Amino acid sequence: MRIRERHQRCRLDLVQRRGHEYLSLENELIRVTFVLTKGADLLEFRHKPSDIDAMWHSPHRLNPPGTQIDTIAASGGAFLDYYAGGWQELLPAGSSACTYMGAEFGLHGESALLPWEAEVVEDTPERVAVRLTCELRRTPFVVERTVSVEEGRLGIVWAGRVTNTGHQDLAYMWGQHAAFGAPFIEAGCQIDLPPATVTTWPAPYSRGMRYAAGQTSPWPNLKTVDGGVGRADLVPGMEARTHDTYTITPEASWYAIRNPRRDLGFAMRWDQAVYPHLWAWQVYGGMWDAPYYGRIYVLALEPFSSPAGTLLQNIERGTVHTLAAGASIEMELRAGFFPGAQTPVRGVDQAGDVLR
Repeated sequence: MRIRERHQRCRLDLVQRRGHEYLSLENELIRVTFVLTKGADLLEFRHKPSDIDAMWHSPHRLNPPGTQIDTIAASGGAFLDYYAGGWQELLPAGSSACTYMGAEFGLHGESALLPWEAEVVEDTPERVAVRLTCELRRTPFVVERTVSVEEGRLGIVWAGRVTNTGHQDLAYMWGQHAAFGAPFIEAGCQIDLPPATVTTWPAPYSRGMRYAAGQTSPWPNLKTVDGGVGRADLVPGMEARTHDTYTITPEASWYAIRNPRRDLGFAMRWDQAVYPHLWAWQVYGGMWDAPYYGRIYVLALEPFSSPAGTLLQNIERGTVHTLAAGASIEMELRAGFFPGAQTPVRGVDQAGDVLR
């Protein structure tokens, strides 16, 4: 991959680190970095004026390829063993392990555990863009994303495509597993969403749960396990010791996370027809036992094609999408920082700019 060497304005950089290939796109305001050799994970989304990386970083660093020896194959899959945090693209399944049409999937499917190829699409001082591509192994899907950074912009444009190269129609789940952490996430942060409905897991799954299982409630006021009501849009500190996962179904396709103390926010907008749901993973110190043992503090908001659950569960309840043989589906999302985080956000427009 040929990259022009430039030290100002928009630019690309490809480096080797701990045996992995890291590809960065940046301008004078932001830098985003992908790990090509592992899922093309977006491990850095940095606001350069404040030197704040919005992404969450797991206590498990990314080991050099081929150096990790697992004690035993995990029945739920290898995702968590190789999860260093950040933002993954998930395909063709989500949530727990399942088998579909003879293909066995672990937690969160294939695409986040495979190497991706990169091609430079544009490399100018005004704009840089790369196309990242992965051909899955257990399913005949090819997933592509073209990511661009423009001069003077605080965010990225992400154009995605999934193609079924097989000769039969296939069900799939496609999602963006974006996890945010400290120092961007801290007590006092707030989540802005359009009107939405929240559906929690049907049964208890964690001793750190704050919100009651089996409920359907309007965002953000959710029933708590002690019979009260809690506000899911307000981020507590690590001392909360809570762990909640649920599905949000919003009326419009955007969200904003605001840190009023730092006067910095992060917003995302996506195609609602492709991603009608938003998965929430809120761990404020309460995810006990393996693999985190109460160590992590993370907020993930993940646009997804289906509600939380396995591929088979979504097939059974009729909430899965199907891609015809030879067909493709495309989407575009925009994500990035914004100033003025004391003021609530009322929307995110098609350019990715927040509306007050």
